[in-house]
Amino acid sequence: MRISAAILFSTASLISGCALQLPGHPGADLKPDSQTPPRARLGKDADAGSWLFKSGDAVEHHQGFLSEGVVEIVPNSGGFAALKSDGSVVTWGYNNAGNNLGGNSQAVSLELSSGVTRIYAGTYAFAAVKSNGSVVTWGSDAWGGNSSSVSLASSVSKVVSSGFAFAALKADSSVVTWGQAAAGGDSSLVSASLASGVTDLIGGGGCFAALKSGGSVITWGGALQGGDSSSVSASLASGVVKIISNGNAFAALKGDGSVVTWGNAASGGNSSGVSASLASGVAKLYSTPAAFAALKTNGSVVTWGDSTNGGDSSGVSGNLSGGVIEISSTTGYRGAFAALKSNGSVVTWGDTLSGPTSAGNSSAVAASLSSGVSKITGGSAAYAAMKSDGSVVTWGDSNLGGNSSSVSASLASGVTQVYTSGAAFAALKSNGSVVTWGDVLSGASSAGNSSAVASRLISGVSRIFANGMVFAALKQDGSVVTWGNGGYGGQSSEPVATPVAALISKDVTQIYSNGSAYAVVKQDGSVVTWGNAAYGGDSSAVSSPLSGGVKDIYFNDSGFAAVKENGSVVTWGSAAGGGDSSAVASRLSNGVVRVYSHEWSDAFAALKSDGSVVTWGSSGYGGDSSSVAAQLSSGVVDIQTTQGAFAALKSDGSVVVWGASWSGGLPGAVASSLTSGVIRIYRTNDAFAALKSNGSVVVWGDSYNGGDPSAVASRLTSGVKQIYSGGSAFAALKLDGSVVTWGDSSGGGDSTAVAARLTSGVTELYSNLYAFAARTSDGSIVTWGYNQGGGDSSAVTSSLASGVEKIYSSWYSFVAIKTNGQAVAWGRDCKPNTTAHYKEALTSENSIALEETSGNINLICGASHSGFENRNARDYFLISDGFRLHYFR
Repeated sequence: MRISAAILFSTASLISGCALQLPGHPGADLKPDSQTPPRARLGKDADAGSWLFKSGDAVEHHQGFLSEGVVEIVPNSGGFAALKSDGSVVTWGYNNAGNNLGGNSQAVSLELSSGVTRIYAGTYAFAAVKSNGSVVTWGSDAWGGNSSSVSLASSVSKVVSSGFAFAALKADSSVVTWGQAAAGGDSSLVSASLASGVTDLIGGGGCFAALKSGGSVITWGGALQGGDSSSVSASLASGVVKIISNGNAFAALKGDGSVVTWGNAASGGNSSGVSASLASGVAKLYSTPAAFAALKTNGSVVTWGDSTNGGDSSGVSGNLSGGVIEISSTTGYRGAFAALKSNGSVVTWGDTLSGPTSAGNSSAVAASLSSGVSKITGGSAAYAAMKSDGSVVTWGDSNLGGNSSSVSASLASGVTQVYTSGAAFAALKSNGSVVTWGDVLSGASSAGNSSAVASRLISGVSRIFANGMVFAALKQDGSVVTWGNGGYGGQSSEPVATPVAALISKDVTQIYSNGSAYAVVKQDGSVVTWGNAAYGGDSSAVSSPLSGGVKDIYFNDSGFAAVKENGSVVTWGSAAGGGDSSAVASRLSNGVVRVYSHEWSDAFAALKSDGSVVTWGSSGYGGDSSSVAAQLSSGVVDIQTTQGAFAALKSDGSVVVWGASWSGGLPGAVASSLTSGVIRIYRTNDAFAALKSNGSVVVWGDSYNGGDPSAVASRLTSGVKQIYSGGSAFAALKLDGSVVTWGDSSGGGDSTAVAARLTSGVTELYSNLYAFAARTSDGSIVTWGYNQGGGDSSAVTSSLASGVEKIYSSWYSFVAIKTNGQAVAWGRDCKPNTTAHYKEALTSENSIALEETSGNINLICGASHSGFENRNARDYFLISDGFRLHYFR
């Protein structure tokens, strides 16, 4: 099946009831007076059409500047800024006379007419980075909207905000700051430390933290919120890989899995009460405005900070001792946490002052949260949990989204994503429609009330953004719809009909996406990109080398790397995540045969024809391989990667490992077993398994993700034929046809329920992110793992009893093709069994489509979308799974 193109963007118009700024076009300097509705004023551009400011505070632009081409919307507390595919910016929102909060960009309209690649928001100001590395700012001068005092003319790669000030990371790893001095806008006291070596910036509440290449941390700004880290300076001298802030304190995760905290002691800056639990094994950090939660590699949770805001989890400690895979938090002053467990259940705590309507108290919906939950979204004082069947469960403050009874029928199925403005929620459904609720006290101006634009939200929405008062929906045709408080950008005009623009219409041979941006390779070897500019959607800086000769493209969480026919590599996207390979450019100019990266990582590794390896990107994720450089200078034949580490197999059978220890970057006790005899390496998200020539297996990395095989170690000493991996578990197929599993029990590491059927006769294994399927010599199928991810095939047992020829998988589902042409599907979002003759399949994270011999395409598993029904393969059609857009012909 030939992958073709037809990448389409546009949308019905978004026009604000406030100031609509159209940079670079007539009328960009016109704005409604904040006290008196403007009189009708008309201008004319012979080429562009007309624009009109009408009384009643409504704005209409007949050319439709927001009716197509919008690719990203960035909100702040006062308004919105929309980035268009042509690099221009349109702003709207609160614009009281003398109190511009970012909705008015007229002073920099010409600078925003083209070339913008990324927009960043402060509380009441914006900063736009352009393709030439310059920065344009607007909004409240006092909050960073005026950057005239600093040099931002070139080389800026990233901007962050402390709310009151901005900090820019430049290409030479130096930092420039501006805005309120006491809130981090003045960094003169640490200027020497910020002159070089900075790899990342983190904004706190009125302060900043800079992460340097050696893992050290520099802080400045409001001392009480974490701008002063002198009390823990020794612990921050090296080894830090990730920093988060809750606005009042900071928590730093180190490469050895330990945590360092500073800032407001009562809000989590002091973690001495749980220091022993934070000394090792921490995988991820979360926060409310006054507390922190640490998720450990064994699935347990540690909390500290203000007890009423989630810092005390003792009441649910038994439920947090293992099995947790993700944590969500509320954003309001009454903080609460919600933990999602691997069995699909939810545990909540915190917000102890709100009584029965607390977001930390989910007892009223406990039965609905006992299983099947796939994602949790926290508002200011309420939660919305999306279940694997597409339904939504809510709890917390009934006025702020905890009560969704008025739209319960619409939330019973089909929901693919939930968004929050804080006081309200918006659910995006698989048919592209939107359901809203919450913020009941704001009346008609509520972000939870979308009735005024309901007709425009019944289909075609691809993503939703919010600024606390308003929702803005980006539609698949590139247009925007807003609703909520009109004073903050929520008032919209009627849509302007515009033709859909086809960015790519033919000759596409491959399409790639990291979830934020897209890249296609055309028949002439050229590359076209679009999407989030900062994560690879804008490749203008490398447009010349991408104009031809590209052979393959590789991607990670925030960047892309293209290998050309001449063996050179071109990179773009987030500089910190590997989009900037200038430091190793000379080594990537020739001889590269392949690039490796985990799609959730921030680093790349390139294997060259001489067997050497070149790495770049985040040092904490394996971008720095200097410690093993001599071992990587020759002889490497293959590389595997987890989220934070790499493992290279050499021709002499030895293995070289580097990267984050929590993700398998240190082999530890098994290092001596990796010096020879290894024939292949496998990986889960955070662990590695090496198969040796004598049939034994060597395993290392995060124990929760399969790094600890001790329970089955005796069965892995010999006779292993091949290893298969899911997201957090391994399965080994042995020569005698038996299967051995280990790792996360709910993700397929525990196969005891089907052990009797795995003792012999297995010929092949298949896996997805959460489950495994074994095909036996009689053509039957055995499954295990997360039930709703394909581990439970009981509904189709009879169909899988014999005759299975091949299996395809997505993250959450499997499809078996039988010798009689029948497709048997199980797992999440799968359609009933169908019978036809299939010849080829396309799979992505959430979908599986099969092509019939007749030329029809059937989307067997994956959320259905309006208008994406079966089409003949001669036509253009789309599969959208929430993570990828695939166009075919």
